[in-house]
Amino acid sequence: MAEQKQNWGNTTGSGIMMVFAMMMMLVFMGTIASAAPANQYVCPICGEKFTSYSDLYQHFTTAHPTEPITILWE
Repeated sequence: MAEQKQNWGNTTGSGIMMVFAMMMMLVFMGTIASAAPANQYVCPICGEKFTSYSDLYQHFTTAHPTEPITILWE
């Protein structure tokens, strides 16, 4: 009977450590994701920033329709 209690204690301790490790991994992954800079596309005419290329293109064609579009591939 004493052996059963001892094993149960080890299993509970291991389980708690596993849950703690998983929580820390999730926190770490969230920190990495929030620290990563979002891609920003900047209008070369007015400097306005956009989160997607299509938003920049839409802005460029409506706000600066007479300007030639030069595509720079990175």
